[in-house]
Amino acid sequence: MLAAGSLGVLTISLFGCEQRAEPVARAEGEPATVDFPDRYTTRGVIRDLPDGRSPMSELQIQHEYIPDFRGRDGAINVNPNGMPGMFAMIMPFPVADTVSLDEYEVGDVVELDFEVTWASPPYQITRMSRLPADTELDFGTMMGDREAEATPDDAQEDRAEEPTGEPATADPE
Repeated sequence: MLAAGSLGVLTISLFGCEQRAEPVARAEGEPATVDFPDRYTTRGVIRDLPDGRSPMSELQIQHEYIPDFRGRDGAINVNPNGMPGMFAMIMPFPVADTVSLDEYEVGDVVELDFEVTWASPPYQITRMSRLPADTELDFGTMMGDREAEATPDDAQEDRAEEPTGEPATADPE
């Protein structure tokens, strides 16, 4: 699940995210209101796919840093280490009914658009496309302090591991 404590950031990636929504104008002293949904584009590696035999299985994607990810209040999320946005991490992604996962495999490098509404589900993928397998992804410093690079082959090794809900880290080799 996406938990407030698991939101974080890394070094800025030019490809990390595109934000298309802005907060609604408000009078001074008035609480912030937000025009949702927010839409983001990012890239990543599929770490796990839903398995029809296991109702609790989910699409898991390790995605790049999202520098301008906004919280529920409409402000850019700021992590405990003071960095804005969302860390690169492995996280579950619900998928809109219009998106098919039939053509994807664990280890595929993808570009995806996702929408954040803070409703139920709070976010979901609205578009996903496969990128060339040799696409270089920048996971920067996951959690802001460790270098983490991943390849599509890493996904095969990670598949057997249970997700913990914590931001992902890669073992340096």
